[in-house]
Amino acid sequence: MSVSSPVWLLGLVPWAAAVLLLLLGRLKRVRVPFLQLWQGPHAKPRQRRAIEPPPLWLALAMLAMLLSVLAAARPVVRLSEAVGTAIVVIVDRGLTMSAQGQTHLRFQEAIDMASATITQATGHGDVDLLSTPPTQPLWGDSSDWPGIAKAMAPTAADTRQLLRELIRQRLAETRRPVIVFSDQPLGIQDDRLIQIAPTTQPRNVGIVRFGARETPAVQVMVRLRNQSPATKAVLRLLSDDQERLRSGVELPATGERDYFFDVPTLGRAIRVELDVDDDLPADNRAFLVREEAWPIIEPRVAMPPELGRMIGLYSRLRPAAEGSRHVAIVGRSDALPTNDPAAVLAEGSEALPTSRPVQQVRAIDHAVTRSISDWPAAMVAELPSDPTWTAVVSAGGRVLVAVRETPVRQVWVGFSAPQWPSMPDFVIFWTNVFNWLGQGSEAFAAHPIGALPNGWRRVQPADAPAGVQAGLWPGVYGNSDGAMRAVNAEQVQINAPPQTDWRQALHRIGGDRDDGRRAYPLAAALILAAMAIIAVSALTWRRSFIWSIQPRLDDAGSSAV
Repeated sequence: MSVSSPVWLLGLVPWAAAVLLLLLGRLKRVRVPFLQLWQGPHAKPRQRRAIEPPPLWLALAMLAMLLSVLAAARPVVRLSEAVGTAIVVIVDRGLTMSAQGQTHLRFQEAIDMASATITQATGHGDVDLLSTPPTQPLWGDSSDWPGIAKAMAPTAADTRQLLRELIRQRLAETRRPVIVFSDQPLGIQDDRLIQIAPTTQPRNVGIVRFGARETPAVQVMVRLRNQSPATKAVLRLLSDDQERLRSGVELPATGERDYFFDVPTLGRAIRVELDVDDDLPADNRAFLVREEAWPIIEPRVAMPPELGRMIGLYSRLRPAAEGSRHVAIVGRSDALPTNDPAAVLAEGSEALPTSRPVQQVRAIDHAVTRSISDWPAAMVAELPSDPTWTAVVSAGGRVLVAVRETPVRQVWVGFSAPQWPSMPDFVIFWTNVFNWLGQGSEAFAAHPIGALPNGWRRVQPADAPAGVQAGLWPGVYGNSDGAMRAVNAEQVQINAPPQTDWRQALHRIGGDRDDGRRAYPLAAALILAAMAIIAVSALTWRRSFIWSIQPRLDDAGSSAV
């Protein structure tokens, strides 16, 4: 036997305490005219408490209370623990499934709607419970998988691709039926796949895009999408937790609309809040944090392996943001873009005379030459005859590095040496080149929903759902180094939930199971038994009460005579 709601068994503690108190009994009260007469020379031994059986009506009442507590715990008797169909259950906790339903979150309502039918069809076999995004740990008896699944925290993640990959993986790794709680079109055909979708479609007014700039004027832009009957809303702009703007807006009847607002100043972290009645709170707020806008490096020629690794490292350590410049790397001067910053990686064709000492390498003070102590040039190329180029590194009358700022910033690199990529100066040089070409500066940026590493914690907002992993709900996050990152929900089109005949599919799963594999709940029987015992207790108490007062009435009548 097992119980589905073991928390109710805690009620046995006060019940046991009450039973023990009643069994101890009380000392018999005796009326005496004078206390000293009771304490005479032949005083009786002092009475002590002992275990005494309670009256029948009281014992029946306590038994009825015990049955009621056990019924609340929902006990189930199984004829065999080994029977049942093993299944895989996948719960989609993405943006739309975490929207508000009629009474609970949509994924919770879907579980409530189908869990009893699933248990009836599959019995009490093993359940492999998974979710997207993944959550750890998943613990507990397989019979209580609905409670474990409903206790998972909501997220604002776009789970479409991740969900399909997880389903395909489980279908390939196991022969179990795979039951998926999701409202997304899966596009997977398999007889073992059963999709259960909520019956409701959420109403939503969401922030699609949020941007800010400080030049030529301080201005913010908010793009809204309306998928609800609402016609009006209120927008609030806060900068470093100080309200800078409050404005009522007319919502588009359908589709999207951009709204622009001039504000006096912007701080390090800004957010916009949408005050509207809808079912999806995750996209009613959007955040921006002032970050370094590092350039985006775009190689347009085959890179030497060492330079390719350098570009990858630079891009990871200095991620680009909205507004970052694109820096191209080309192999010839005539391939330089007209209006974009770029670097020319010219192939050296002539060896620099080895008799010239290293001291003859001349480097003028420039952003691309700073902090470099050695220029081991072995092969050099010919600089194009263009007066816009300015040599910043030269040796023996040959130009090694040149720069220009018109029409845009560009760098010409015309030397190479086999040993230089293994030296720290190689990393410093190319970092200087990328920084100078990209003109890295501060800009307001945000990142899509995604789990953040350990050490990041949510700074804003304070009222986000409890238990959500860092990065899976919109907000501003910070770490111990003082870094801050804004995370915003990605927009997912809300469609009508797919119509699937999941009940018939579950019936096929349980069609081969016989009656000997069923489980029998005892809650209803225990409640009926408790009611019957209470009725007997009431009848017994009535008769006991009449018998107990009859001698007193007789004594009273005798005294009156």
